[in-house]
Amino acid sequence: MRILVAVCRVPDAGQPLRIAEGAIDLAGTRMVMNPYDEAALEAALKIKDADASTEVVAVTVGGTTEADVLRTALAAGAQRAVHVV
Repeated sequence: MRILVAVCRVPDAGQPLRIAEGAIDLAGTRMVMNPYDEAALEAALKIKDADASTEVVAVTVGGTTEADVLRTALAAGAQRAVHVV
């Protein structure tokens, strides 16, 4: 069985956001994996631990900066990562 987990980047909730010219300024803001996506990844990894034939695949959509969350997912234990540009 393969489990596909969609992951995305969001601003760190522990940092204040800056507003510049009526829009959110993300320059210099620390970006992390969405906490809900992180929970889904952990649940998929628990299923994988129970059944060795299960493969966990992390997927994200976006530019080159989105690759950071895929590296985080691979470090957590996902076997493969797919980046749709």
